[in-house]
This record gives sequence, C-alpha cells and structure tokens, in this order.
Amino acid sequence: MAEVTREYHDNLQRADAQGTEETLRHVTMQSTLEEIPEEQRMTDPPLCPLNDPIPESDINEALYTSKAGSAAGIDGIPYKTWKTLHETHKKKRLNNKPSFNILGTLTTVFDDIQTNGITEKLNFA
Repeated sequence: MAEVTREYHDNLQRADAQGTEETLRHVTMQSTLEEIPEEQRMTDPPLCPLNDPIPESDINEALYTSKAGSAAGIDGIPYKTWKTLHETHKKKRLNNKPSFNILGTLTTVFDDIQTNGITEKLNFA
C-alpha cells in the first residue's frame, strides 16, 4: 500500500513539473552562460578536450585517488567494491586466468554515454 501511495504522489509531482522543470532548466542554463565574460568563453566547444574520450588511465586514477571509506556514489556502490573488482582482475591477469576488467567496462560505458547520451526512458542521472 505504501508503495502505491508513493508512486501516486511521485507521478502527481512529475506531471506538473515535467514541462516547467525543463523550461526552468533551459532558462537557468542560458542565464548562467550569459554571465560568463566573453574572454573566458570557449571559442570552439566541440574541440574542447572535455569532449575527448575518457582514457582508462583516468578512470584508474579517479578510482585510486578516491578517499577510502567514503560514501557510495549515486549508483549506491561503495568505492571499495570497484577497487576490489579491479584488484581481483589484476591478480587473475597476472596468473593468466580469465577475469572481468571493470576499468575496461567503465571506460566503454562512459564512452558510450559521451557519444550517444542517455535516453530519457532509463531514469538515469
């Protein structure tokens, strides 16, 4: 019953805010961008290094520079889990055993998101 009630109220809130939220987001984004001084604006955004694919080495660095014992990210998975998966992969690879390359998988996923974006149907951040 609580689940039905929660879903009902969530849908009610989304119904009114859907168009308004997107319009507000667009207006806020435009307003914010207009505040950037001309000399600080990118001359050719598509050529910006932020548009380059994320290399696996950057994901590895981000993983190992994250604070131990810190809270889980938006996916709910603690950093320790990602590190453990990667450490297991490295050990198995040294012994020539098949293993799951989590950094390779994350690299592929991030590249796909960067190239194709995220579909609205996924309800993904």
